[in-house]
Amino acid sequence: MDKKITIKTQIRLQISYHIKNGKTISDISNILSLPENCIRWLLDNPKPQTRRNKTNLQKDIIFSPEQIGILIGVILGDGHIKKTSKGWNITMEQKDYDYVYHLYLKLQNFINHPPRLNIRRVN
Repeated sequence: MDKKITIKTQIRLQISYHIKNGKTISDISNILSLPENCIRWLLDNPKPQTRRNKTNLQKDIIFSPEQIGILIGVILGDGHIKKTSKGWNITMEQKDYDYVYHLYLKLQNFINHPPRLNIRRVN
């Protein structure tokens, strides 16, 4: 039976590998293309969260370091990622559609449709 590994676990494994090989947080930040504060947070919070429902797990997805950095940036920024019945939903409060489309191009291997623009009325 294959063990499913989350993105955070993949990053933690990479961080621990580089630490064992004598790399500093700054070095690891450059290697993984992640901010140093993300690496420090992952080191300070070593226990990964467990899943409540382990049924219907999708195939393992392997992200590049650049894609992991994008996803972490979305989470730390003005967006969020949530599980839906059809897969995953990434939502961002972003005024710059070109920027969102650029992120879509970087993650399009894992995204089913291009970004949608929702226009809100301001009274």
